[in-house]
Amino acid sequence: MSSRQYAPLLRFSIRPSNLLKSFIIAVHSMTFLLLWLLPVSHFVILLSLPVFAFTAYRNLEQHGLLESKPRIQEIIHTSEGDWKLAWSNGTEIYAGLQADSYLHPFITILNFTADNRKKYPVVLLPDSVDPESFRRVRVLLFCS
Repeated sequence: MSSRQYAPLLRFSIRPSNLLKSFIIAVHSMTFLLLWLLPVSHFVILLSLPVFAFTAYRNLEQHGLLESKPRIQEIIHTSEGDWKLAWSNGTEIYAGLQADSYLHPFITILNFTADNRKKYPVVLLPDSVDPESFRRVRVLLFCS
């Protein structure tokens, strides 16, 4: 029987996901295009264009898909059960993994909360982490 103190250290790097970037852009673009089918004034539709552009930009920035601000580059799970997030600018913080994290064979969403009560969602797709780390983090979450 294994003990938590002998659990191996899990450390994996996160790359920007082209799948997530494509999905965010496609959803915002299709939603804007669907407005053209509704019986709404073209003036209202054109006014909504900056809103769609802003939300697409904000979502891309929040998930680290733009280089405008530092992104979470590495996640470390220690043998003591602590989680550490490392950013591309060298900053590191300890964070707690929340129970509302989502686990699926294709996508894993890790929701972290730091001591400052700020939330850090991390979306893991097959193209954002190497396959072995993707499998190990899903097994770790499934077993805990």
